[in-house]
Amino acid sequence: EAVTKDAREVNHELEVIQISSLTEEGIDKWCDWLVEKVKQKQQV
Repeated sequence: EAVTKDAREVNHELEVIQISSLTEEGIDKWCDWLVEKVKQKQQV
């Protein structure tokens, strides 16, 4: 949480996706985010 807070002080628009390789929590959200970013780049 402290790292996220510090990072948002530098970039207020920063999107943070917390993921865990142990529990797989957040993996789906991160994958969806990656797919969306690729689509955005392909439209440029």
